Amino acid sequence: MDPISGFVTAAVGDVAFNFGKGVVSAFLGARRKSRSYRAVALVTEAAPQPVLMSPDSHVVPVLDLVLIGRASDCDLILEHPDISRHHAELLRIDGVSFELRDLDSTNGTFVNGVRVGSRLVGDGDEIRLGSFPLNLYLE
Repeated sequence: MDPISGFVTAAVGDVAFNFGKGVVSAFLGARRKSRSYRAVALVTEAAPQPVLMSPDSHVVPVLDLVLIGRASDCDLILEHPDISRHHAELLRIDGVSFELRDLDSTNGTFVNGVRVGSRLVGDGDEIRLGSFPLNLYLE
């Protein structure tokens, strides 16, 4: 965490993220986007901080609602040929569970190897967007 700005920076491959003060900024090459979240609950010390981890061990903190895809308006931008522009969204249900929803993606969304339209996911579940794997962990 940067002590001056209060932002936390994370990266997935070539995608960098800044989290803090209700704003998420994603950087991919020369592109940058920011979005303010008024409805995102503050993470307290008592609650576990969920993260998505890629196969190469890049970690991204998960907010209360994450739109995942290739489009520039997504919260988590993943440049991968199997990922649709608006592929899926991950919605926090409570401190330990999330709902993963496929957004009519071309290559599908899978949880632990099973194709899903919508499914509750929790700690350790493998989420695959097309052929791109991620794991959800509560830290």
